[in-house]
Amino acid sequence: MDRMGKEGLHDYVSRGFGATTELYEKIRPEYPDAAVDILVRELGIARGRIVVDVGAGTGKLTRMLAQTGATVIAVEPLAEMRERLAESVPLAVPFEGTAERMAIRDSSAHAITVAQAFHWFDGDRALAEFHRVLAAGGKVGLIWNVRDRRAPWVAAFDALVDAVDPDRPDHQTGTWRAAFERTTLFGPLQEREVEYAQTLAPREIADRAATVSSIASLPDVERERVLDRFRELASTHPDIRGRETVTLPYLTKLYWTERL
Repeated sequence: MDRMGKEGLHDYVSRGFGATTELYEKIRPEYPDAAVDILVRELGIARGRIVVDVGAGTGKLTRMLAQTGATVIAVEPLAEMRERLAESVPLAVPFEGTAERMAIRDSSAHAITVAQAFHWFDGDRALAEFHRVLAAGGKVGLIWNVRDRRAPWVAAFDALVDAVDPDRPDHQTGTWRAAFERTTLFGPLQEREVEYAQTLAPREIADRAATVSSIASLPDVERERVLDRFRELASTHPDIRGRETVTLPYLTKLYWTERL
């Protein structure tokens, strides 16, 4: 089923993330310093360089890129998230747009980053637009915090997520790679992986689930019914029950490629 809306923006994104902006900022993890250091080094991000952070959301990666001294343009289609980003990352330049259509000059950027978002894009159109915006030799870097399903309670969490909509766009399906395999505009993807972890209180597990797009976009009554399943998980799973805090492990996946 095709849910892609105007300018390639997925309906889940507009309905879900826009409605959960504050919770998203509060409960979604940051990115590990070690992973961002790899992106910064491989993409040549530094003072005097121009970086476009696409699908910037509330600015979780944006704020880390801004600390390098580079000029960071944060492209984000949702007004609620742009407003939150402007508050939290005053050094960045919020910019309305999508990966497939950015009102940015040709060959004006040295690097493009995408955090937790490329699987939402029309990959072919996005790469054509990235190629247009990047200067010769510019690079694209992608990053995802991916829940590590090797932990039993995380596998149970993800099973509940998958039950809501098993066909939703997801990094782990790998379908996003097809655009990179087809393109002649960029070189081969390079990749690295960094282990990471987030500490949550058991009561926050349902909050974390509430920021999953397929859940956030549900009607209120149905969403609460689904979130009750996560509350039950937090109160009954042997790895969580009775604990003051629980560790949510991630594998932070990094990819980068160069404009040809």
